[in-house]
Amino acid sequence: MTPPNLTSPPPPFTVDQFARFWSAPDASLIVGEMFAPDVVGDWPGDPEPVRGFAAYRARVAQLLEQIPDLTLEVAEHASSGPYLFIRWIARGTGPDGPFETTGIDRIRIENGRVAENIIRFDPATLPAAA
Repeated sequence: MTPPNLTSPPPPFTVDQFARFWSAPDASLIVGEMFAPDVVGDWPGDPEPVRGFAAYRARVAQLLEQIPDLTLEVAEHASSGPYLFIRWIARGTGPDGPFETTGIDRIRIENGRVAENIIRFDPATLPAAA
C-alpha cells in the first residue's frame, strides 16, 4: 500500500462547495484549507475589504448572526481561468419578515484556495447589510 502524499494540495474550491456551505451555513465550517491565509473579501457597504482568513471568517459569522436563517441558492455559475462567477438567490428573515434577493460572487482561486471574493448585491435588499 502506498502511503498518502502529505504534501499534495487540497482539492480546489468549487461551486459545489459554495452551494453545500450556503445551503446550511455555519461559520465554523469555514476552514483554512479552502482559503488562502491572506484571502480578501469585499462586501458592498463595508468601508474596506476584509483581509486575512480570520477577518474573512468573522465577516461571514457577523452576517450569519444578523440573519441566522440565511441561505444562498446557486442560480447560475461560470468559470474563466482562475475565476468562478456565481449568481445566487438569498433567502432569510429580516426585521420586516422573510426576504429574497439576488447577488453575485466573483471568486479568484489560487493553488486551489479562495484568494479573493468580491461579493455584489444591492445592500438595500439584504436587511442585515443595509
